[in-house]
Amino acid sequence: DSLTADARSPEPITFESRLAVIADLCRQLVRALRNLHPAVSADERSTVVDLLACLESETTAFRASAGNDPE
Repeated sequence: DSLTADARSPEPITFESRLAVIADLCRQLVRALRNLHPAVSADERSTVVDLLACLESETTAFRASAGNDPE
């Protein structure tokens, strides 16, 4: 089966493969937020906002970092 085949011959992890995973997660998050928007109470919305604040903190730190380019 395809899961077994993937486990036996994993592809190397590349920047492009990681970027594709992040892009997919972003699309899923946007879709989930759009679907959740009309269905949550104020308290539930506050919980989601707290989770998103954690994500925002991580993305801010990522943007502020210099990366690993040689100087």
